[in-house]
Amino acid sequence: MRLLWISFALGCTGVSDDDTDEVACPIGSHPDGDACVSTLSGWEEGSPLASARDHHVSFVREAGDRAWLFVVGGSTPGGYAADTVQRAEIMSDGNLDAFEMMDEIPAVMLGPGVGVGEHAVVVAGGLNNNGNSIGTSLVGTLSDDGVLSWAEGPELNSDRYHVAIAVSGDFLYAIGGMHQSGNSQTVLDTVERASFDGETLGNFEAMAPLPEARTHHALVAHDGALYLIGGGSNAAASTEIWRSAVASDAELGEWEVVGELPEGRATASALVFNEQLYVIGGMSSLTGGEVDTVLRANLEADGSVGSFEELPELPQAKAHCHQAPLHNGVLYSAGGSIEHHNQDEVYIGRLE
Repeated sequence: MRLLWISFALGCTGVSDDDTDEVACPIGSHPDGDACVSTLSGWEEGSPLASARDHHVSFVREAGDRAWLFVVGGSTPGGYAADTVQRAEIMSDGNLDAFEMMDEIPAVMLGPGVGVGEHAVVVAGGLNNNGNSIGTSLVGTLSDDGVLSWAEGPELNSDRYHVAIAVSGDFLYAIGGMHQSGNSQTVLDTVERASFDGETLGNFEAMAPLPEARTHHALVAHDGALYLIGGGSNAAASTEIWRSAVASDAELGEWEVVGELPEGRATASALVFNEQLYVIGGMSSLTGGEVDTVLRANLEADGSVGSFEELPELPQAKAHCHQAPLHNGVLYSAGGSIEHHNQDEVYIGRLE
């Protein structure tokens, strides 16, 4: 079967430390006058995955003074949908211990989305091994020793894979993706939300659709708004970045174009840190053209996205690595694919 195919936001107020004249900046940034700026020093190779994956989700979870990088689901080297959970402990210097296989999730999920809350993580959607999209959602909670326990949550109203998920306030939003039944595929414009207090997931309800169908896109939540990056509805990848404000009642405003990527991008990772949007890797179309680029742009006070700059490139091109979790100023890009072959490489990027 050939397949087409959140992030942590922290701002800097530029407030001086009480005991010095130096600006107090978040980890991963440094003072520059009265502002906090971040420098990506480059990328290094970390511990490889226990088994190569693409179309997976990845996220960081903490318990006490320990933290782990998790890689869940995805496509195996044989092309099958996976029900596996891999984890590596994050060491004090940001490096990774060896990856190990953990207990499996209750369903195989290839191309799901992920939403990270304070006390739980939600993984939803994907493909099964019959080539059909699913609406399954799973809620994972972490024990003190770093073991995830999974419970089945409410079903998505629209089964789909390549769904993008983000958490804003007390709600989780599932947006776009593809419905697939055998060899038949339909790109979706559907938007759903479910209450999510960081621990308990409510039932999904339909919302107003996107202006156009979208799949293979990235999605981040920041400062009371959702940003949808790239993706597309056919083979061409879009350069557009859409924004929708989240109202106090969790309704979404109209989607507006607020920025442009320098070229079309699909299946990229995206995150926000220090009022800047990062877009990492991906493809130049929905069917191929993997890239190694790392892009960054300012998020302006009016919600628009500024011009992108290029940062140090990944050691090699990769696509279908849909998250690059950030922990204590360190980015983790785990797995992915190139020319339809999945990867076990994990790249570590340090923001200073």
